[in-house]
Amino acid sequence: MKRDNKNIFLVPLYIVCFVPLVMWGRILKLNLSQYAWFPNREEGMDFFLASKQAVLCSAVPLMIILMGNMVVKKTILGVWKQNTKKLWMFIPLGIYIAMSIVSTCCSDYRTFGFEGGMDNYESIWAVAGYGITAVYGWTAIDGAKNPEWAREHILTVLAVVLGIVGLTGTLQTFGFDPLCTKAVSALVLHGRLAGRQITSIADKAYATLYNPNYLGVMGVMTIPLLLAKALSAKTQLRKAVYAVSCVLMTVAFWGSGSKTGRVMLGVCLFVFLLIYTKKIWFKAVCLGAGLIGLAAVAVFLAGISGKFEQKRNTVIQSICTNENNVELKCHDKEIIMAIDIYGSSMPEIVTVCDSEGIPYQMECDRDDVLHFADNLFPELTVTAVQYENYISIDLREEKQDGNIRHWYFTNQTQDGTYQYVTVFGKTERIDSSEVRIFSPMQGRESSISGRGYIWSRSIPLLADYLVLGSGQDSFTLIFPNQDYLGKAAYDFENVLISRAHSLYLQIGIQSGGIALVAYIIFFAMLLVRLCKKRDNPLAAALFASILGYFLMGFTNDSSVTTTPIFFLLTALGLSLY
Repeated sequence: MKRDNKNIFLVPLYIVCFVPLVMWGRILKLNLSQYAWFPNREEGMDFFLASKQAVLCSAVPLMIILMGNMVVKKTILGVWKQNTKKLWMFIPLGIYIAMSIVSTCCSDYRTFGFEGGMDNYESIWAVAGYGITAVYGWTAIDGAKNPEWAREHILTVLAVVLGIVGLTGTLQTFGFDPLCTKAVSALVLHGRLAGRQITSIADKAYATLYNPNYLGVMGVMTIPLLLAKALSAKTQLRKAVYAVSCVLMTVAFWGSGSKTGRVMLGVCLFVFLLIYTKKIWFKAVCLGAGLIGLAAVAVFLAGISGKFEQKRNTVIQSICTNENNVELKCHDKEIIMAIDIYGSSMPEIVTVCDSEGIPYQMECDRDDVLHFADNLFPELTVTAVQYENYISIDLREEKQDGNIRHWYFTNQTQDGTYQYVTVFGKTERIDSSEVRIFSPMQGRESSISGRGYIWSRSIPLLADYLVLGSGQDSFTLIFPNQDYLGKAAYDFENVLISRAHSLYLQIGIQSGGIALVAYIIFFAMLLVRLCKKRDNPLAAALFASILGYFLMGFTNDSSVTTTPIFFLLTALGLSLY
């Protein structure tokens, strides 16, 4: 590559750098209104995710065209011949992307895989874009006349972008959200959204990344890199750019409130300093501090582990809607309810019996609400109401905070069977015993900010999609969102579960077990290669950054807000050896 043309080949990588900043209001079709757990809404607004995916995918054709230009000029062939060992590394990455594509093409939910799904918009085109970014980035940098010059320019652009992201998050940390100003709303919202104003989506810092968790991931992934460049950049100007960006990202990262992120950032900075420094005494101090820190974390987790088993925000243990009645269990006792619309008074309209058909003694108050005699089930009362045009049993449950939760059941359905009436006025048969639960996590669903509940219902899905996954962006559809009792018990009532909150569960379920293994192998090989280059400050920093993304992946998903930057760092790492 001639020096004058270097910037042309780096343009697609500059575009990838800017992906975290992109915001553009769009109204998109959701294709979810046919489900009982979703409202009768055909469209939804998105400001962050779909636009980021669009920008990423717009860079991919440019990468392909420029790679074609390299083939014509034989630049790319020379790079590949000189780096055959690196080409072998791309085999597992290729398997991961290929299995993701095959899983999506064979999926019953392929529409979501090709177009992207609500709350994610990480379609198969985005996944392919990740892989192409890694391959193209490595090729373009290695093919440059001065690869170090190319790396430095990419990192400088990235530092500026991260500085803007960090500034936005820092302002949010101190109570001012610039995204909610009229100026930003006018810039971002057009067409049918024109005239509206963006409202804050979180009470914590989230910058331009949609979710505080994603800001946490970005912080863990980039702060070690920015710190390393602030210490090792060759010019004072660049040192200042990296240092300011590092400070802003650190403040924003802290404002995101990511507790897991804080622990992982400490681990990554510890690893970076341990690898980077050449002083034996300093390594010994770091190692000792790290061991003490790990011991403290282990003691803390052991101390609070018992608390995870105690939080269940419902006294109802199971619910099953049948042909002729509704069965539920409370305090290890069976309750069977039915409704007779021809009854003349409340005790005749709603019947409440035990498992042997013997009616419970009920007391009817002046509001026609039935209470269990002798305080048998003090948290429960029963009545009949018209709810969403259905004559329904209204089972009222007093929650731990004193508020009332309503469970509505009706037999005014097409087949005359009893079904649960959702908050969206739709009916659905439910049987809580049919929900598969990963037994080691049962009773620990409240752990890790409720992720225990999501994982306990997600892990059994791995067996269903061991070879071929469910397809990209299909998690919302295969997760048991109809587990109304479980969601009520663990504070996900009326919440749509659309993410696995684990990168590895996400890949294993949506792309399959083969894709997951290939993904891990690729990045394990990259980490080994970077570790061998640990005398290089950039290699040490990239090792810590990529390790940080992997560690955060245990409790966070892949997202189009953060993953493009991760694969850009991957390309930089590949170009170092």
